[in-house]
Amino acid sequence: MKTLPTVQIPGINIRLARPTSSEIVNIAELEKEVWGNNAADADKILNRLNVFPDGSYVAEDGRTKKIVGYVCFQQVDDLRTQDSLNWSMITDNGWTTGSHRVKGGYLYGIDMSVHYSMNGKKLGAALVSQCFLYMIAERKAGIFTGSRIPMFKRYQKRCPKISAEEYMKLRRGEKFYDYELNLYHQTGLAPINVKALPNFFPDEDSLNYGVLIFDDNPFRNYPAAEIDSLIELLINQDFINLKKRAQK
Repeated sequence: MKTLPTVQIPGINIRLARPTSSEIVNIAELEKEVWGNNAADADKILNRLNVFPDGSYVAEDGRTKKIVGYVCFQQVDDLRTQDSLNWSMITDNGWTTGSHRVKGGYLYGIDMSVHYSMNGKKLGAALVSQCFLYMIAERKAGIFTGSRIPMFKRYQKRCPKISAEEYMKLRRGEKFYDYELNLYHQTGLAPINVKALPNFFPDEDSLNYGVLIFDDNPFRNYPAAEIDSLIELLINQDFINLKKRAQK
């Protein structure tokens, strides 16, 4: 298991770390609160940790010692070349045993859960940043994310003819219309909405659609000293300067 630094979350007492086996039950409780019947149970969470120990992180509230955030990713091949994708196919139904690629050149974000008490505290952005930190440190070619589009159902009631492909490009000014798409684009380096995926994940508000998002890693051939400075930017969630470096 590689030892990597963790992202700092200013203003709140949160510890971001790799989970221990004793925290699995607490992660499962968080999953149930966030995802209900679609939550990963303790067996599935433990299996992910066993398959790829480097790919899981939790956020613990330093005051209450409660697990308030969880993110999990795996290594994969290039998903842009594959058709008919959904979350279950990409992740081996969340177990990762048959989907994690030991020598995979890309990452895929499997799961992110944030407790409602952390709303507005940018914990989700910090968890995404931790995935990027691993991608840059390990020189992966890029990272994929499957995003829900939880404002799609409501929007389609107003505009019945709009397709998911059209909706995933919809913007309000410089931001994407859908708040979840906007989260991944705000924290990404240069994220691209690759395609809309029908029957991606059971989510009524998204009409079961997802959007495959891809972030290229422009730093994978940088020398080691520069990688260290990029990691320092990620630790402090300095995406302004990180993106400036990516555009050089």
